[in-house]
Amino acid sequence: MLRSLLGNSNVTIRRFLGDGQFGPQEQQLLDLVYRRTLQRVSLVDRGDDPVCQALARKIIEVYKRGATNPIAISEAAIRELNLPKTE
Repeated sequence: MLRSLLGNSNVTIRRFLGDGQFGPQEQQLLDLVYRRTLQRVSLVDRGDDPVCQALARKIIEVYKRGATNPIAISEAAIRELNLPKTE
Protein backbone atom coordinates (compact mmCIF):
# COMPACT_ATOMS: atom_id res chain seq x y z
CA MET A 1 0.00 0.00 0.00
CA LEU A 2 2.70 2.51 0.98
CA ARG A 3 4.68 1.72 -2.16
CA SER A 4 1.64 2.62 -4.27
CA LEU A 5 1.35 5.93 -2.40
CA LEU A 6 5.01 6.68 -3.00
CA GLY A 7 4.83 5.93 -6.70
CA ASN A 8 8.13 5.49 -8.47
CA SER A 9 10.71 4.64 -5.83
CA ASN A 10 13.58 5.56 -8.14
CA VAL A 11 13.91 9.09 -6.79
CA THR A 12 17.11 11.00 -6.11
CA ILE A 13 17.12 10.48 -2.34
CA ARG A 14 16.95 6.69 -2.76
CA ARG A 15 20.43 6.75 -4.31
CA PHE A 16 21.83 8.15 -1.07
CA LEU A 17 19.98 5.71 1.19
CA GLY A 18 21.04 2.42 -0.35
CA ASP A 19 24.22 1.69 1.60
CA GLY A 20 22.49 -0.01 4.53
CA GLN A 21 22.83 2.77 7.08
CA PHE A 22 19.05 3.34 7.16
CA GLY A 23 16.32 0.80 7.88
CA PRO A 24 13.16 0.48 5.79
CA GLN A 25 11.10 2.79 8.02
CA GLU A 26 13.81 5.45 7.99
CA GLN A 27 14.05 5.20 4.22
CA GLN A 28 10.28 5.65 3.90
CA LEU A 29 10.37 8.66 6.24
CA LEU A 30 13.20 10.32 4.35
CA ASP A 31 11.57 9.57 1.00
CA LEU A 32 8.34 11.20 2.15
CA VAL A 33 10.19 14.21 3.56
CA TYR A 34 12.05 14.58 0.26
CA ARG A 35 8.85 14.49 -1.79
CA ARG A 36 7.11 16.96 0.52
CA THR A 37 10.07 19.30 0.39
CA LEU A 38 10.20 19.18 -3.40
CA GLN A 39 6.57 20.30 -3.45
CA ARG A 40 7.26 23.09 -0.95
CA VAL A 41 9.95 24.58 -3.18
CA SER A 42 8.23 23.77 -6.51
CA LEU A 43 10.89 21.37 -7.76
CA VAL A 44 10.47 18.21 -9.81
CA ASP A 45 12.84 15.32 -9.17
CA ARG A 46 14.75 14.74 -12.37
CA GLY A 47 17.50 12.61 -10.82
CA ASP A 48 20.40 14.47 -12.38
CA ASP A 49 19.38 17.92 -11.09
CA PRO A 50 22.14 19.22 -8.77
CA VAL A 51 19.61 21.15 -6.67
CA CYS A 52 17.55 17.99 -6.07
CA GLN A 53 20.72 16.09 -5.18
CA ALA A 54 21.77 18.83 -2.74
CA LEU A 55 18.29 18.77 -1.21
CA ALA A 56 18.39 14.99 -0.76
CA ARG A 57 21.80 15.17 0.90
CA LYS A 58 20.69 18.01 3.17
CA ILE A 59 17.58 16.12 4.31
CA ILE A 60 19.74 13.14 5.23
CA GLU A 61 22.21 15.42 7.03
CA VAL A 62 19.43 17.05 9.08
CA TYR A 63 18.03 13.63 9.97
CA LYS A 64 21.47 12.39 11.04
CA ARG A 65 21.77 15.39 13.38
CA GLY A 66 18.80 14.00 15.29
CA ALA A 67 15.73 15.63 13.77
CA THR A 68 12.87 13.14 13.48
CA ASN A 69 9.84 15.35 12.79
CA PRO A 70 9.20 15.36 9.02
CA ILE A 71 8.10 19.00 8.98
CA ALA A 72 11.15 20.08 11.00
CA ILE A 73 13.48 18.14 8.69
CA SER A 74 11.89 19.71 5.62
CA GLU A 75 11.95 23.24 7.03
CA ALA A 76 15.58 22.92 8.16
CA ALA A 77 16.69 21.65 4.74
CA ILE A 78 14.88 24.50 2.97
CA ARG A 79 16.33 27.09 5.35
CA GLU A 80 19.89 25.74 5.24
CA LEU A 81 19.92 25.59 1.45
CA ASN A 82 18.24 29.02 1.28
CA LEU A 83 15.55 27.73 -1.08
CA PRO A 84 12.41 29.81 -1.69
CA LYS A 85 9.16 28.28 -0.41
CA THR A 86 6.08 28.51 -2.58
CA GLU A 87 3.45 27.95 0.12
